[in-house]
Amino acid sequence: MNLPQPETLFFAGKELRFRFSIASGPFGRTYRCELRIKPSAAFPEMFVLSPDLKLLANGKQLPHVYPSEGSGVRLCLWLPMKREWMAGMPLRDTYIAWTAEWLTYFELWLATGEWLGGGVHLDSADEKLQGGR
Repeated sequence: MNLPQPETLFFAGKELRFRFSIASGPFGRTYRCELRIKPSAAFPEMFVLSPDLKLLANGKQLPHVYPSEGSGVRLCLWLPMKREWMAGMPLRDTYIAWTAEWLTYFELWLATGEWLGGGVHLDSADEKLQGGR
């Protein structure tokens, strides 16, 4: 998997951010994403920085995302309660691959209005139980 424009940022030993560009497929648009890793967090977080997914959604509520503050949209890629990801798993084969898959389903959702990616849609009361913030 080729990740154009990779960039790694460190924040005082408290956080690592890996930024990269990725497309959902050969005909999909290119997205700028950021994987955030904090030693104090239970698991990494993936954000789409651009284009603005909320603008692309044209007012519709985005599916499979967590609320977040700051720049980007935090993606819901897996269900923490089911332990679909563990710390020993390669990020390239999990978070980054899952992001490409999520973006494919996002583009289909934009076209059809239906989320075809499966998964569980969490309401705000459930987010804390599942690892959301």
